[in-house]
Amino acid sequence: MASHSVLDVLIGDAREHILPLLWLHGPYIEDAISTRNILLTRFPLELVHIILDHAEYWGQVKAERTDEIAVCASAVFRANASVEYLRTGPIVTRGPEDVRLKVARVEFTIVSHDQGWCDEPGLKGTYEGYTWFAVAIMRPDAANSSVAHEVPNPAGPRGSKNWEIQRNFCASEEWRRHVVVWDEVGETVKGTGAGTGQGFISSLAPSDRIALIARALCPGRATPSSSTRRPSLRRFRRIVPQPRHLLSV
Repeated sequence: MASHSVLDVLIGDAREHILPLLWLHGPYIEDAISTRNILLTRFPLELVHIILDHAEYWGQVKAERTDEIAVCASAVFRANASVEYLRTGPIVTRGPEDVRLKVARVEFTIVSHDQGWCDEPGLKGTYEGYTWFAVAIMRPDAANSSVAHEVPNPAGPRGSKNWEIQRNFCASEEWRRHVVVWDEVGETVKGTGAGTGQGFISSLAPSDRIALIARALCPGRATPSSSTRRPSLRRFRRIVPQPRHLLSV
Protein backbone atom coordinates (compact mmCIF):
# COMPACT_ATOMS: atom_id res chain seq x y z
CA MET A 1 0.00 0.00 0.00
CA ALA A 2 1.44 3.37 -1.02
CA SER A 3 2.26 5.79 1.78
CA HIS A 4 1.17 9.42 1.65
CA SER A 5 2.53 12.46 3.45
CA VAL A 6 0.30 14.61 5.63
CA LEU A 7 0.35 17.29 2.92
CA ASP A 8 -0.73 14.81 0.25
CA VAL A 9 -3.74 13.84 2.34
CA LEU A 10 -4.69 17.43 3.19
CA ILE A 11 -4.28 18.82 -0.33
CA GLY A 12 -6.37 16.05 -1.84
CA ASP A 13 -7.50 16.94 -5.36
CA ALA A 14 -5.90 20.39 -5.24
CA ARG A 15 -2.55 19.05 -6.45
CA GLU A 16 -4.23 17.13 -9.32
CA HIS A 17 -6.70 19.72 -10.52
CA ILE A 18 -5.61 23.18 -9.38
CA LEU A 19 -1.83 23.37 -9.34
CA PRO A 20 -0.87 21.69 -12.66
CA LEU A 21 -3.63 23.50 -14.57
CA LEU A 22 -2.40 26.92 -13.49
CA TRP A 23 1.24 25.91 -13.91
CA LEU A 24 0.63 25.65 -17.68
CA HIS A 25 -0.04 29.39 -17.70
CA GLY A 26 3.05 30.52 -15.76
CA PRO A 27 2.13 30.51 -13.05
CA TYR A 28 1.92 34.24 -12.52
CA ILE A 29 1.63 35.75 -9.07
CA GLU A 30 -2.10 36.27 -9.72
CA ASP A 31 -2.43 32.49 -10.15
CA ALA A 32 -0.66 31.85 -6.85
CA ILE A 33 -2.93 34.35 -5.08
CA SER A 34 -6.08 32.79 -6.60
CA THR A 35 -4.92 29.33 -5.53
CA ARG A 36 -4.16 30.63 -2.05
CA ASN A 37 -7.66 32.10 -1.79
CA ILE A 38 -9.25 28.79 -2.88
CA LEU A 39 -7.22 26.84 -0.34
CA LEU A 40 -8.12 29.35 2.39
CA THR A 41 -11.74 28.21 2.10
CA ARG A 42 -10.66 24.77 3.34
CA PHE A 43 -7.47 25.18 5.37
CA PRO A 44 -5.98 27.59 7.93
CA LEU A 45 -3.64 30.33 6.70
CA GLU A 46 -0.44 28.80 8.07
CA LEU A 47 -1.12 25.47 6.35
CA VAL A 48 -1.99 27.16 3.05
CA HIS A 49 1.44 28.78 2.88
CA ILE A 50 3.10 25.47 3.73
CA ILE A 51 1.16 23.84 0.88
CA LEU A 52 2.15 26.53 -1.65
CA ASP A 53 5.81 26.37 -0.65
CA HIS A 54 5.82 22.57 -0.58
CA ALA A 55 4.45 22.56 -4.14
CA GLU A 56 6.83 25.40 -5.08
CA TYR A 57 3.81 27.13 -6.53
CA TRP A 58 5.36 30.57 -6.90
CA GLY A 59 4.69 33.42 -9.29
CA GLN A 60 7.24 33.74 -12.09
CA VAL A 61 8.71 36.79 -13.80
CA LYS A 62 10.84 36.15 -16.89
CA ALA A 63 13.33 38.39 -18.69
CA GLU A 64 15.10 37.35 -21.90
CA ARG A 65 16.86 38.55 -25.03
CA THR A 66 16.79 36.85 -28.41
CA ASP A 67 19.80 38.41 -30.15
CA GLU A 68 23.31 36.96 -30.18
CA ILE A 69 26.41 38.71 -28.83
CA ALA A 70 30.11 37.96 -28.50
CA VAL A 71 32.58 39.27 -25.92
CA CYS A 72 36.31 39.04 -26.58
CA ALA A 73 39.31 39.67 -24.32
CA SER A 74 42.64 40.80 -25.76
CA ALA A 75 46.08 41.45 -24.27
CA VAL A 76 46.25 44.57 -26.46
CA PHE A 77 42.82 46.13 -25.92
CA ARG A 78 40.80 44.60 -23.06
CA ALA A 79 42.43 41.91 -20.94
CA ASN A 80 39.31 41.68 -18.78
CA ALA A 81 36.25 42.14 -20.97
CA SER A 82 32.65 42.29 -19.80
CA VAL A 83 29.34 43.09 -21.45
CA GLU A 84 26.05 43.55 -19.62
CA TYR A 85 23.64 41.55 -21.72
CA LEU A 86 20.38 41.54 -19.81
CA ARG A 87 18.83 43.53 -16.96
CA THR A 88 15.53 42.75 -15.26
CA GLY A 89 12.85 45.10 -14.07
CA PRO A 90 12.88 46.20 -10.41
CA ILE A 91 12.01 43.73 -7.68
CA VAL A 92 8.64 44.45 -6.09
CA THR A 93 7.58 43.20 -2.69
CA ARG A 94 3.86 43.93 -2.94
CA GLY A 95 1.48 42.21 -5.33
CA PRO A 96 -2.26 42.23 -6.10
CA GLU A 97 -4.50 42.27 -3.03
CA ASP A 98 -1.51 43.88 -1.27
CA VAL A 99 0.15 40.52 -0.64
CA ARG A 100 3.77 40.54 0.47
CA LEU A 101 6.22 38.91 -1.94
CA LYS A 102 9.76 37.60 -1.63
CA VAL A 103 12.15 36.18 -4.23
CA ALA A 104 12.55 32.48 -3.42
CA ARG A 105 14.54 31.31 -6.43
CA VAL A 106 16.33 32.57 -9.53
CA GLU A 107 16.83 30.43 -12.64
CA PHE A 108 19.32 31.30 -15.38
CA THR A 109 19.22 29.67 -18.83
CA ILE A 110 22.31 30.31 -20.96
CA VAL A 111 23.10 28.98 -24.44
CA SER A 112 26.73 29.69 -25.27
CA HIS A 113 30.19 28.53 -26.36
CA ASP A 114 33.75 29.84 -26.21
CA GLN A 115 36.27 30.52 -29.01
CA GLY A 116 36.64 26.80 -29.77
CA TRP A 117 40.32 26.37 -28.97
CA CYS A 118 42.73 26.71 -26.05
CA ASP A 119 46.53 26.95 -25.83
CA GLU A 120 46.50 25.24 -22.42
CA PRO A 121 45.89 21.51 -23.13
CA GLY A 122 44.90 20.79 -19.54
CA LEU A 123 41.85 23.04 -19.82
CA LYS A 124 40.31 21.51 -22.94
CA GLY A 125 37.07 19.69 -22.20
CA THR A 126 36.75 21.22 -18.71
CA TYR A 127 34.79 24.09 -17.24
CA GLU A 128 37.95 25.88 -16.10
CA GLY A 129 38.54 28.22 -19.04
CA TYR A 130 38.57 32.00 -19.22
CA THR A 131 35.04 32.80 -20.39
CA TRP A 132 32.02 32.83 -18.12
CA PHE A 133 28.79 34.53 -17.13
CA ALA A 134 28.20 36.50 -13.97
CA VAL A 135 25.34 38.35 -12.34
CA ALA A 136 25.24 41.61 -10.42
CA ILE A 137 22.61 43.17 -8.19
CA MET A 138 21.99 46.76 -9.30
CA ARG A 139 20.60 48.85 -6.44
CA PRO A 140 19.18 52.36 -6.99
CA ASP A 141 20.94 55.16 -5.15
CA ALA A 142 18.98 56.49 -2.19
CA ALA A 143 19.46 60.10 -3.30
CA ASN A 144 18.97 59.51 -7.04
CA SER A 145 16.90 56.52 -8.12
CA SER A 146 18.10 56.85 -11.73
CA VAL A 147 21.63 55.97 -10.59
CA ALA A 148 22.40 52.37 -9.55
CA HIS A 149 25.40 50.75 -7.89
CA GLU A 150 26.49 47.13 -7.68
CA VAL A 151 25.86 45.35 -4.38
CA PRO A 152 28.89 43.57 -2.84
CA ASN A 153 28.95 39.78 -2.84
CA PRO A 154 29.17 38.83 0.87
CA ALA A 155 30.37 35.31 0.03
CA GLY A 156 32.90 36.31 -2.65
CA PRO A 157 36.48 37.58 -2.53
CA ARG A 158 37.07 40.94 -0.87
CA GLY A 159 35.67 43.71 -3.05
CA SER A 160 33.72 41.33 -5.29
CA LYS A 161 30.44 42.67 -6.68
CA ASN A 162 29.55 39.78 -8.99
CA TRP A 163 28.34 36.21 -8.54
CA GLU A 164 29.64 33.69 -11.08
CA ILE A 165 26.76 31.87 -12.80
CA GLN A 166 28.31 29.54 -15.35
CA ARG A 167 31.66 28.85 -17.07
CA ASN A 168 31.77 27.85 -20.73
CA PHE A 169 32.85 24.35 -21.68
CA CYS A 170 36.44 25.00 -22.71
CA ALA A 171 37.71 24.81 -26.31
CA SER A 172 34.42 23.91 -27.98
CA GLU A 173 32.39 25.80 -30.60
CA GLU A 174 29.34 23.64 -29.91
CA TRP A 175 26.39 25.54 -28.49
CA ARG A 176 25.61 24.24 -25.01
CA ARG A 177 22.55 24.99 -22.92
CA HIS A 178 23.08 25.38 -19.18
CA VAL A 179 20.33 25.92 -16.62
CA VAL A 180 21.52 27.20 -13.24
CA VAL A 181 19.07 27.42 -10.34
CA TRP A 182 19.77 29.32 -7.13
CA ASP A 183 17.63 29.40 -4.02
CA GLU A 184 18.29 30.62 -0.49
CA VAL A 185 20.72 27.74 0.14
CA GLY A 186 23.69 28.16 -2.20
CA GLU A 187 24.92 24.83 -3.50
CA THR A 188 25.78 23.21 -6.83
CA VAL A 189 27.17 20.04 -8.37
CA LYS A 190 30.94 20.02 -8.84
CA GLY A 191 32.28 19.68 -12.37
CA THR A 192 29.35 21.46 -14.04
CA GLY A 193 30.92 24.91 -14.22
CA ALA A 194 28.00 26.43 -12.29
CA GLY A 195 28.37 28.90 -9.44
CA THR A 196 26.79 28.29 -6.06
CA GLY A 197 24.92 31.58 -5.78
CA GLN A 198 25.71 31.68 -2.07
CA GLY A 199 24.36 34.88 -0.53
CA PHE A 200 22.65 36.04 -3.73
CA ILE A 201 18.97 35.58 -2.83
CA SER A 202 19.47 36.96 0.68
CA SER A 203 21.19 40.05 -0.76
CA LEU A 204 18.19 41.05 -2.92
CA ALA A 205 16.15 44.04 -1.76
CA PRO A 206 13.08 45.93 -3.03
CA SER A 207 13.71 47.91 -6.26
CA ASP A 208 16.91 45.97 -7.07
CA ARG A 209 17.48 44.90 -10.67
CA ILE A 210 19.43 41.81 -11.71
CA ALA A 211 22.06 42.22 -14.44
CA LEU A 212 23.43 39.30 -16.49
CA ILE A 213 27.03 39.86 -17.63
CA ALA A 214 29.16 37.99 -20.20
CA ARG A 215 32.87 37.98 -19.32
CA ALA A 216 36.19 36.96 -20.84
CA LEU A 217 39.68 37.14 -19.35
CA CYS A 218 42.95 37.19 -21.27
CA PRO A 219 45.62 35.49 -19.12
CA GLY A 220 48.44 36.00 -21.65
CA ARG A 221 48.75 35.87 -25.41
CA ALA A 222 45.47 34.02 -25.88
CA THR A 223 42.33 35.84 -27.06
CA PRO A 224 39.43 34.08 -25.36
CA SER A 225 35.93 34.96 -26.51
CA SER A 226 32.41 33.93 -25.62
CA SER A 227 29.26 33.89 -27.74
CA THR A 228 25.77 33.63 -26.30
CA ARG A 229 22.21 33.70 -27.57
CA ARG A 230 18.74 33.72 -26.04
CA PRO A 231 19.74 33.99 -22.38
CA SER A 232 16.84 34.17 -19.95
CA LEU A 233 16.33 34.76 -16.26
CA ARG A 234 13.31 33.71 -14.22
CA ARG A 235 12.50 34.96 -10.74
CA PHE A 236 10.20 32.87 -8.56
CA ARG A 237 8.30 34.93 -5.99
CA ARG A 238 6.65 33.31 -3.01
CA ILE A 239 3.81 34.80 -1.00
CA VAL A 240 4.96 35.80 2.47
CA PRO A 241 2.54 34.82 5.29
CA GLN A 242 0.75 37.70 6.99
CA PRO A 243 -2.01 37.97 9.59
CA ARG A 244 -5.38 36.76 8.28
CA HIS A 245 -7.18 39.96 9.25
CA LEU A 246 -5.02 41.76 6.64
CA LEU A 247 -6.07 39.43 3.79
CA SER A 248 -8.69 40.25 1.18
CA VAL A 249 -10.36 36.92 0.46
